Amino acid sequence: MQTICISLGGSIVSKEKGVDVGFIERFGEMIKKDKTHKFIIIVGGGYVNRTYLNQVREAVQDDTLLDAMGIYFTRINAMTVKGIFERENMDVHSSIVRDLETLALVNKVHKIVLMGGLIPGITTDCVGIMAAEATRAGTLINMSNVDHVYDKDPRAHKDAKPFGKMSYDQLISLAAEADSRQAKANFIFDLVACKLAKRSHVKVKFVKEDIKQLQAAINGDNFGGTVVG
Repeated sequence: MQTICISLGGSIVSKEKGVDVGFIERFGEMIKKDKTHKFIIIVGGGYVNRTYLNQVREAVQDDTLLDAMGIYFTRINAMTVKGIFERENMDVHSSIVRDLETLALVNKVHKIVLMGGLIPGITTDCVGIMAAEATRAGTLINMSNVDHVYDKDPRAHKDAKPFGKMSYDQLISLAAEADSRQAKANFIFDLVACKLAKRSHVKVKFVKEDIKQLQAAINGDNFGGTVVG
């Protein structure tokens, strides 16, 4: 079966109102019905992560330590997804994978593998591309609360224009403008991840928080988001 990597944005799982259990359940139901793919799911940190790091940033003043804290939040979110999937008797690897060598092995055995962050300085965007490289998956689906890649931040600019399709170099250029490398920095996609995607020719699909759109992206159908590569 073909492996699909999904970078599940923390903003989808961990929201201000709490964990979105309903979405995770719908997400799991879709994956359970899929009989033609294996899935590597990399989960981000979300609201709790962002809030906590913003509160302690000035007191700690150590980005490596802040990154390490963020990694734990991503793994907790991944454990939440794993627990909900296991409740539904889905074929999930028994632990949150913490290295690429283990990932390559367990991907051959299980339909679903969960991951969070790996090492300080590397975002879950980058982990997603690295996972795709390690398992020879040709596609990473980046699912978040944003429906496209835009030429500028749509929250700040009403005239921001969405991309339907774009090149790796276009994505790299956009990411370079905003990538500060700070813990929990908010930018369109990790700059290192962009460059690794170009190197390995991993197709990246940006999908909004919508199960039908995600399903279409997995199946190679039109999904109303942005395709890179």
